[in-house]
Amino acid sequence: MAIPSKDEIGKHCVAAALALCVAHTLTVIGTEYQVYAESPDRWSFSGFPNGDSLQVFAGVLVNYVVFFSPVILLLVVKRICPLVGIIAFPVTIFFALRVHHVWELYWSGINSMARQKGDALGWCTLIFDMISTAIVAPVVLGLLVAKLIGGPHGGRTKLR
Repeated sequence: MAIPSKDEIGKHCVAAALALCVAHTLTVIGTEYQVYAESPDRWSFSGFPNGDSLQVFAGVLVNYVVFFSPVILLLVVKRICPLVGIIAFPVTIFFALRVHHVWELYWSGINSMARQKGDALGWCTLIFDMISTAIVAPVVLGLLVAKLIGGPHGGRTKLR
């Protein structure tokens, strides 16, 4: 058996990261489907007075940045195989469980998200998303600042 080169391992690592991005995106879509399958009125930010569109837009933006932060995290670490492997555990578990819950809703009409606070999987996924956001936010902010001030490999002009 031939030993794969680092380039081949890196390609597999990137492919795994992209597959995990798709799995997490489907997890978010499945969660949203379950939440809003009960009633279209549940998709509202009723806490905002007078339905101000700017506040609703900001609420949706913040929610989905948090929900998709594991995808951003996977795209940032896609070439570091041990980190992709660590992130793969919760993403795969949450994906499999959400598929089960959506399948259950589709075939039997039992909606696990029909309770006031949702199901335990929704809470676990949200906690994982918030931890990912806490990791992604400083990294992305640091990369942005490095790019703007011309840090390592990021500046347009070089000071001599």
